Amino acid sequence: MHPDTPLPPLVHDVDAELARHRIDPQETVELDLTVSGDLARSRLLHRLRLLDVPGHSRESGPRVGADALLTERWTPAPSADRLARVIEAGGYGPTVTDAVTARIEERMTLLGADVDALATTLFDTALAGLTEHSTRTLTAITRATGTVTDLRALGRALAVALALWRHDRLLGSAGTAPLGALITAAVRRALWLVEGVRATAAPADPGRLAALVAVRDAIRHAGPALGLDRDGALAVAGRVAADAAAPPDLRGAALGLAWSLGDVPDAARAVRAVAAPDTLGDWLSGLFALAREEVVAGDAALLTVVDELLAGMGAHDFLVALPALRQAFGWFPPRERAEVARHVQALHGDDAPPGDLLRLDADPLLVAAARAVEERVDAVLAREGLWEGERA
Repeated sequence: MHPDTPLPPLVHDVDAELARHRIDPQETVELDLTVSGDLARSRLLHRLRLLDVPGHSRESGPRVGADALLTERWTPAPSADRLARVIEAGGYGPTVTDAVTARIEERMTLLGADVDALATTLFDTALAGLTEHSTRTLTAITRATGTVTDLRALGRALAVALALWRHDRLLGSAGTAPLGALITAAVRRALWLVEGVRATAAPADPGRLAALVAVRDAIRHAGPALGLDRDGALAVAGRVAADAAAPPDLRGAALGLAWSLGDVPDAARAVRAVAAPDTLGDWLSGLFALAREEVVAGDAALLTVVDELLAGMGAHDFLVALPALRQAFGWFPPRERAEVARHVQALHGDDAPPGDLLRLDADPLLVAAARAVEERVDAVLAREGLWEGERA
């Protein structure tokens, strides 16, 4: 492009805004979001991100589903086609504010009733300080909530709304009535959808379990303020937990939901009812997703029964159960996993460090498969009268 070629106004406005906020394209930007100047710089960087203008990439900061952060870190992300992309973004408007506003309006029109993507847009507009568009996006999500059938998408939207309602005083959305209305509608809809899921042999679905986690957190943290129906949620949980036609992970999650809301179940008895190798791990995934803290801190009877069930499995059954079991225990963070290991060691009189039980040099699936092969070989040898006894 010839140096004298006129450039769109947005090119000049982007440079002016970066200079006004003292953002050097070649330097890392560390921001304290409690400081008004840093908050304004953050909003500018988010607006450029929404316009797909390269320059900086965010390494850390507020994220949905994570603990509230009061800082952000942006690192330089130079791009050879930066000017071309700013020129392209100039088609949306002459200034950063005008362009990002038009871009968000376009996105909302294209998304329609996609609550998942609308929830992402809601969080983006909050980060960018676009209050008016946050309200419009929120209205669109609330309107779509009444008809959504995708439990996973609804759960993600609920998680976004709850995070903004609880934590984002910096973004001006904490405790607002429109967010409260969305949370109330999403919780009601999610519980209705959960009761309609039918798939007795379906594997654990992290997406729908995350949706129930969002429901649990909403009732825990926003229930009293928003008047959420805790008793109604417990009634739904009780019906799903006892429904043999519901997927194992949702049955376990329903029990975990009740437990996490203070209705302590007989989990040790319940786990015996789902002890089959092809359902045990999925049921535990649901339980641990919703009530892992209660499992670790509560009555040890559940872990004792699980240990008993696993010890009683043959090599083939254990191999069938292992992938889902690994997924289930993956819900525990390292510290809680160590607590589970200590309980198992106590059951077997093992006083080695808990870390020894958590480390395995070989792939667990390979070890289980080898054990299954050995068991079949032993059976053949015993049948032919070639070997008796147990392996050393």
